Amino acid sequence: MGTVYDKLVDQAEAMVNIINKKYIAGNRMAYLALLSGVGSCRIESYPGAGHNYQAVVDAIHNCYARDNTSGIDTGYRDGLYAMINVAGSFPALQTLMNILFYQLKKEKEGKAQFKIDIQEVIDKVNMLISENCASYEKENLILEALIQDSIQQKRYLMTLLYHGTGGMIYYQPNQDALSDKTYHNILQYNQELAFYYNQKTQYQLLDESSLTGYGDYLRKTYPGVLLIELSKMGGNPLGPYGDKENIERVYEENINALDSIFIHQKRKIKKPYRK
Repeated sequence: MGTVYDKLVDQAEAMVNIINKKYIAGNRMAYLALLSGVGSCRIESYPGAGHNYQAVVDAIHNCYARDNTSGIDTGYRDGLYAMINVAGSFPALQTLMNILFYQLKKEKEGKAQFKIDIQEVIDKVNMLISENCASYEKENLILEALIQDSIQQKRYLMTLLYHGTGGMIYYQPNQDALSDKTYHNILQYNQELAFYYNQKTQYQLLDESSLTGYGDYLRKTYPGVLLIELSKMGGNPLGPYGDKENIERVYEENINALDSIFIHQKRKIKKPYRK
């Protein structure tokens, strides 16, 4: 018998076949609903679990492997571009980023049945972020205000953005948006933080800088911004946390990683924390 995730992929493959027929029939937006998890295209392990984008991406590649002439790769690409066109809010952008991260991961690991034009997608996403930066910023005013206040009080150390699954650390700032001097200063500091975090978690260090949603906006201005993909287990972001041993392991690894950073970076904290 297959795992719960295997069954999700099977469900997603059936939906890919339905969606691809609509795409071939002329509906260029067909894949948008599947990638976004809209209505009946929502792939989840149980009601309320959330759309499992990884199962969808895996299903697309599996279906393409069985028939690479049916236009599945083209439909997938058009679906991604459609997501870019409608991602005017931060949650929509984050869904797009999750899919792109997973696609890149498959390509890096040699598990992708086809590749997408990463540079073209990055250019379109960067344009989207630039055009909607004010909108994304408004959705995160509290976080940014906290960062600014910490810097002004000379108590700022870092900003860690956590996602549910992946076991990865994105640390590189946005080179296109910074001067060379500022970029290298922030990169050196981020690499130091990422190094200590990696020592305790063994999470993969990745140097992608553009596909980070709101994190990309923060990296244009602030040092010490890391995107941490937690559990190394894949699947739905909630799935790995149904495993008690995995929860405890992820918790312990990441607490130890934070302790490691605090120990090695304490010289940067001007005043001790007091309750």
